[in-house]
Amino acid sequence: MTGLLSWRVAAASVEGTSHTKQGTPCQDAMTVKFFHEGGGREVLVIVVSDGAGSAKYSDVGSSLACSTLAEAAEVFLAEGRRVAEIDRATAESWLGMVKQAIQPEFRA
Repeated sequence: MTGLLSWRVAAASVEGTSHTKQGTPCQDAMTVKFFHEGGGREVLVIVVSDGAGSAKYSDVGSSLACSTLAEAAEVFLAEGRRVAEIDRATAESWLGMVKQAIQPEFRA
């Protein structure tokens, strides 16, 4: 994994003024992971989510969305697959995983 050390990632998220006034947390989330795809090529996976400010727990949903998508990419690549193989069906499947991860968190 020698090449992975050459990556530099800078990320920031700023709490908006409405969050400060209302006492709500910043709802943005991000996940940065390094993997190898089939054939050994290095892959940088960055997932970002802008939480819906009007939703009560959008910070939780935003974080779950990022971690779930990063995990799906990790599993996909660990199976020896390549980024070029990600197609619409794969992306839709991953979005379904996000939906499944989020829904139980918000059931009454």
